[in-house]
Amino acid sequence: MGKIRKMKVKFSHLMLGGLAIRLLLIAYGTWHDAHMDLKYTDIDYTVLTEGAKYVAEGQSPFYRSTYRYSPLYAYLVLPNLYVHEAFGKLVFCAFDLLCGFLIYKILKDDLLELHLDMKKVLIYTSTWIFNPIVINISTRGSSESIVVLCVLLTLYFFLQRKLVLSGIFYGLAVHVKIYPVLFTLPFVLRLDNEWVERGLNKKNATNAKKPKEQKRRGLFGWIGWFFHIMKYRILFGCVALSVFIAISGLFFYMYGFQCLFEQFLYHATRTDVRHNFSLFWYYLYLRDSMDTVSPIASVGFFLPQLILWLFLSIALYKELPLCLFANTLCFVMLNKVCTVQYFVWWFSLLPLALPFAPSVTMFSFGAIILAWLLIQVLWIRLSYQIEFLGRADFFPMFLSCILFFISNLVILCLFLYKPKSLQKKVEKKE
Repeated sequence: MGKIRKMKVKFSHLMLGGLAIRLLLIAYGTWHDAHMDLKYTDIDYTVLTEGAKYVAEGQSPFYRSTYRYSPLYAYLVLPNLYVHEAFGKLVFCAFDLLCGFLIYKILKDDLLELHLDMKKVLIYTSTWIFNPIVINISTRGSSESIVVLCVLLTLYFFLQRKLVLSGIFYGLAVHVKIYPVLFTLPFVLRLDNEWVERGLNKKNATNAKKPKEQKRRGLFGWIGWFFHIMKYRILFGCVALSVFIAISGLFFYMYGFQCLFEQFLYHATRTDVRHNFSLFWYYLYLRDSMDTVSPIASVGFFLPQLILWLFLSIALYKELPLCLFANTLCFVMLNKVCTVQYFVWWFSLLPLALPFAPSVTMFSFGAIILAWLLIQVLWIRLSYQIEFLGRADFFPMFLSCILFFISNLVILCLFLYKPKSLQKKVEKKE
């Protein structure tokens, strides 16, 4: 027998495989919803579609109770009413695959300056394209791929030093979902003149001229020096803020204070106890009869997130994808509300953080992800028993939330143990 020729896997094969799986699940979901009592389609998709009905009638999408998204979402799924009810799912899956393409581009074009071989690029990209939770979320009609795409576009142009384009997508990302505001500090810290100008291939970028001391004398001298060191930060910030204010302001003008409250302010007081993986779930469940959480408890929920956000941003901003990943994972695992959709936020940054984590071997990562999935299965089983069978398994549910938090913490520690330093590589090259 002759030698069997090995088939070389290409990125196009990954995309076609990912597309086929998603299309099959969308078709299955349509059949499932027509024949089963427990629906495959996410309730959020129904909310978006019903919000779109109000928009089609010239009214506010917020007239639909529990519509707590940007009005952009309702406009995006308008074809659900006129073309097919699954149109929005196709859009979300298309955005989902575009996210995979951006991850591939960032790694392949070596925007992280890590010189990865193609095999690793494809493996890392596959952790998004074939992630079962990501596939499930998109095909059930959850819209998280929209904000994830905006975040990845922000990062893609940011790493290319195209700060106007990056700022536009960052402003859009914060508008459609508030959590990307976490990335403001890492972005601002990273935008020093030397890093930006080195990326733009300017001559003598590493020895960029600094204003002489005598030029900083007097008020105008100090103002000039300040704008010199802050020029890229100011550019990025002004563009992002302008886009955010323009879009949010337009919808505020169209739909009033209800738009502002439901899309942004509501989440500060949100205390959902259903489908909540949070470490604080049991506390929220015991207080479920109350409309709000006490101010002291609210500060207690927020303080650990704030401390870790400051620490990780300052410590890791030079390894930007790792910094964004760690910040997002910390925010999700310490948030008082943590649903499956939130996992997609840090899953999208996982492929870009993996090259910075030498302690994460295939075995260690596979083992912890398997444990993470098994704990999630345990949580889902207990949730089903409580919600559908009426069993009072509240304390076991609380224990599963603790286990889930520990598994997230282990993942975070694996990535933070002796991370590769991009800065050291750059210094060696120079």
